Amino acid sequence: MKYLFLLCLLSFTACVVTRQSPETIEYDSEGVVTADIKQSDGACYGKSAVPNQYEETTEEYLNYTGQGMPIGVVEKAIVTDCSYTKWVKKPADRNCQSADPNDCMVWCLVEIPEKKEVVKIVMDTINIKNFEPKTLNKRKLVKAGGFSQTFEIICKSDETPELFIEISNALKARGYLKDIESSATTKLKATIVEFQKDKGLPVGNLNILTMNALGIKRK
Repeated sequence: MKYLFLLCLLSFTACVVTRQSPETIEYDSEGVVTADIKQSDGACYGKSAVPNQYEETTEEYLNYTGQGMPIGVVEKAIVTDCSYTKWVKKPADRNCQSADPNDCMVWCLVEIPEKKEVVKIVMDTINIKNFEPKTLNKRKLVKAGGFSQTFEIICKSDETPELFIEISNALKARGYLKDIESSATTKLKATIVEFQKDKGLPVGNLNILTMNALGIKRK
């Protein structure tokens, strides 16, 4: 009960309830609940959430810096970041009496709208002199995630205090963690999930892709 929660209460229409299945992911207070861990040929496999894949580019425009909108200048709203969905924690019930704040939170799927920036683009560079280059960073969705997939993970038998200390040191070196943890604490799990999301890695397990990103080799 402490770590497993319903995604959302029925009264919260803005939230989406999902169940554990081959195509859905069940979230808890620490990120993602995964099950059905299988072992084969000495390796372990479990399901993790596949993140969205994005492409980041930069584009330069000749931005008008004068007054008004003279002929030869076109105003455009440039999309700099695509719309996407993300899981966020929200209070489940204002009357929640649990001593643990995590018991009063649920994960909800919310829509993040696209971001735009208005640019006055100079089309006539001969007659218009008041302009300067303006560079915009743009991000577009290349491949949608939001489903679960099986990845090779660290076996439970290999989850030793030494491993968690090594993971903690790697996260600390990257600015994600301040304290060293020698076990799978709630704080360490949440930090691993944060790192996975930031780096576009599968979320919800100590998968090998995450270990490689942390520079940790299996013994």
